[in-house]
Formats: sequence, structure tokens, C-alpha cells
Amino acid sequence: MRLTTTLSVHAYLDAQATKEPTLKRTTVLSLVLALLLIALPGSALANSSGSARHELTSLSTDLHALLSSPDEEVAERAEKALDKLADATQDKYWADENHLAKDGNKAIDKLKDVVKELEHVIYDARAAAALAAVVVVSERLALTELSDAIARNGEADEIRKAQEDLAKAELELAKGDFEDAIDKYKKAWEHAFKAEAEIVDPAISVDVQVVGSGSGSWAEYTFRLWNLDTQSMIVVWGSNQEGTYGYTGASNEGYLQVGDDLLQFHVSCSDAFTDGIGQKSDPAESSPWRVVDADIVKVKDGEIDKVCHLVGMPDPEPTHDPVWSV
Repeated sequence: MRLTTTLSVHAYLDAQATKEPTLKRTTVLSLVLALLLIALPGSALANSSGSARHELTSLSTDLHALLSSPDEEVAERAEKALDKLADATQDKYWADENHLAKDGNKAIDKLKDVVKELEHVIYDARAAAALAAVVVVSERLALTELSDAIARNGEADEIRKAQEDLAKAELELAKGDFEDAIDKYKKAWEHAFKAEAEIVDPAISVDVQVVGSGSGSWAEYTFRLWNLDTQSMIVVWGSNQEGTYGYTGASNEGYLQVGDDLLQFHVSCSDAFTDGIGQKSDPAESSPWRVVDADIVKVKDGEIDKVCHLVGMPDPEPTHDPVWSV
């Protein structure tokens, strides 16, 4: 989806400025966004032909064209917006082309900075189109994360909060407050991400037993991992209770010997392992290992406190029977 505007948007603003020179800035912004989004055939999420990241990358071409604008402020704001857009599309913020990684909220902050620059030159039709595109992609990122959380039966309270923030974003858009709208999209994404990370599988929450004993707090976990190089599966169990091989000194981290590699996993049920990659710890994107799924039991004061089942990547077809390791 490449957002473009017709000259009617620019002409409309010119006409309004002639009739009413004191037209409020927020009113102008609301009119522009309404005109831009009404021109779109349905929601951006449903009709976009490219990934969210691709749309942002493509947008840089449109902003580059503004660098040669005879209006010095348009050119200056476009240059600053380009810098912020480049920051937002850095690899470290993205799990894949349509999903942000654990620090994805920082990418949305960068998108808000893009909007902040373009608001100054909203009278330029191309700048207005770019601004609208950033708003639409911000919404799309939040909706995608929320859709995933709902599909995976994510934590209900976090899903509700995400939906509320999306509704608040719409209210901000109606007022022409683009930056506030993106802030709400960011909050919606954060709640949806958290909802997906805290998925609890009722099927494994009954009759769960732990190997360790004592009055302390620890985690026991079973990871099923796929090796991209060997195309084989391994199932690994471990515990980070003090005195065990997996002990790291941090209650939310645990070591596991996976084949020849010693990996450190985040075991608090808050790492979604999107596409099999750890968002808070191992496995890194550069590692051949990918988390297919994980079962984690959290123990607090000697009692089972939380049980979760996390799905990292689609179940591959192993060429060999899984290898068990403890």
C-alpha cells in the first residue's frame, strides 16, 4: 500500500485558508486526515499489499522526493522525518516484517517523531499523505499484535486494555491529535504483546508436578527446539533452582545445554519467542536454534505459582526423531 493524495486535498486547504485564515490548526489536521483516510478502500490492515515494514521503507522514497521541494521548511522537515523513519525500521526493533520485537514500542516512538516533523508542513499534500501513512502503519502494528494475542487466547485483561487503547486512539484521530493517537497505538501494542507473552495453557495447568523441592522460588522448563542447520528437533528439560546446572542467579533466567551450545533462556512466561527467536534472551537470531514451544512452571515459596505454554514457531516436520536432553 502506497498512500497518495490527489490535488483536491491541497486545493481544499488552500480554499479553506482563503475563506478562514484563522482556521484552527487541529481542525485543518482533522480535515486532512479525514480526506486521506476516506480515500482508502477499507482498513489498511485488511487491504495493504505489503508488509508493515515494507510500507515504511517505501515511504522513505516519498519523503526523499520532498527534499527537493522549493519550500525550505518542507525540505528540512522531510530530512528530519527521514532520519526518524530510518531509526524506526532498524532490525533490532522488528521480529519479522509485520511484527515488532520486544522493544518495538521504541520503534512506534520513532514513528511519532516522524509525524511530529510532518505536522509542521501538513499544508503540503505529499507530506500530509506521508503523515497519514505513518498513522495507518502504527495502527496496523497494534492491530496485528492484538489479532495474534486473541487468536492464541492471550491474557484477557491485557487484550481488553489493548482494545480500549485502540478506541482511545480513534478519539484522538477525530480531534486531529496524531501524536496522541500514536501514543495510544503504542500502548495498545504493549498490552497486546504482553497478552501474547503471558499465554497460559489450561491443558497443562492441572496436576503439574515439579522435580525440585524446598521453600524457595525457581522455574522448571521444557523446551522443544529446532535446528535450522541440521533440520532436527531436540527436547531439553532444565531448572534454574539454586544448586542446579541451570542456575543463573536470576529467577527469570535459566541455562540449558542445547546440543553443543549453552543457551540462556528467559523463563518467566513473558518472552513470546516470536518466530522461535528469544525477545529477551536466547536463542539469538544468529543462532541455528529456534524455539518451537516451551512449557514453564514457576515455583514461588515452594508452591506452583504459574504454568504457561509458549508457542514460538510453527511445528516443523523433523527428519529425525527428537533427541531428549536433561
